[in-house]
Amino acid sequence: MTPYAGTAAAATGDCWSRTEMVSSQVRELQTKMMVAALQCRTVQGSSILANYNTFVRRFRTDITKHNDVLKKRFLRLYGARGERAFDSYTTQLANSYGAEAAQADFCTRMEQNTQEVVSISDSELASVAQHAIAVPEGVCVN
Repeated sequence: MTPYAGTAAAATGDCWSRTEMVSSQVRELQTKMMVAALQCRTVQGSSILANYNTFVRRFRTDITKHNDVLKKRFLRLYGARGERAFDSYTTQLANSYGAEAAQADFCTRMEQNTQEVVSISDSELASVAQHAIAVPEGVCVN
């Protein structure tokens, strides 16, 4: 099950707005980097943890803004259960990237990816996330 499969959009036809999708892509990028920082922290010579920490400090305001967009979506769709639905969504994201972390080349790939992300300009986060994280197949975006 993907983090998007359980959303009300699947049941009600409520599509993700472009803004919501970009916010989800930023959240996914952040989550993928977080999982890599945790899974690869013992790899000799790895800078993934340092890169992740740099990313979070540098883009904290943007990350918060995008999370707020997502929380509003979940509150709109699920009402009082919105916060729990958002937490479930973020947990599913982390779990999906945790499974990817089991691949032999994950840390090598993420070393390069995190280096690239911390080298972007402050205004490029959303466009880099859109390039790095595909819209899941079957997810409706307006």
